[in-house]
Amino acid sequence: MLILPPLFKDSPASPFLVAYYPDCVGMSPSGSPRTASHAELRADHSRAVQPQIPGLCPYFQPFYQPNECGKALCVRPDMMELDELYEFPEFSRDPTMYLALRNLILASWNRNCTEVLTLEKCAQHIIVRGLVR
Repeated sequence: MLILPPLFKDSPASPFLVAYYPDCVGMSPSGSPRTASHAELRADHSRAVQPQIPGLCPYFQPFYQPNECGKALCVRPDMMELDELYEFPEFSRDPTMYLALRNLILASWNRNCTEVLTLEKCAQHIIVRGLVR
């Protein structure tokens, strides 16, 4: 059994998830580029931080931002949904690896939804940091 979960480096999901702590969504803190500090992002809790990704419509977002709820086709990047917990109960104790893979797949598809997402395209981004390498 692993003590520390594996964390992804340079995940395509990182621009979508700048408002979250990287290790909570399966990304390596040292391998996740940041445009703003956590203190700046969390300073105003009443507003949701919209990620600015070049070439992507600002209304097209796969993940909820902090203090958001009720958006269509969005998931919480730091928690498994109820149907995911039902289908994959083995990840309920430590969902970090599952969340990292799910977030990577959703972010990759949202960046270019007109292109077929294959296993090979996702495998290019699965670079793991930490003791479990």
